[in-house]
Amino acid sequence: MVDNVVGEVAAFEVKATSKSKVSVKAEQLIKLLKFLDAFKKYEKRSAVVAVWFAREGKWVFRRVKDSFQPTGIVVTCQDDSDWSP
Repeated sequence: MVDNVVGEVAAFEVKATSKSKVSVKAEQLIKLLKFLDAFKKYEKRSAVVAVWFAREGKWVFRRVKDSFQPTGIVVTCQDDSDWSP
């Protein structure tokens, strides 16, 4: 997603599951953050993990921080989104 008006770009790692949680490996998050490096002209750059929880009929959007754990992150259906489209 690119918004030239406000100078913002967002890149997504998208997952879908019928389970109650999803693990995203550190390697995937590193690739996502490196992809955003190509968009340095944008003041706001967000790496986001978007998970569709099919049983709950719910999206959870989690912003990836540079300080994520080397093992990756886990997103659960009980998590609140900290990024919105």
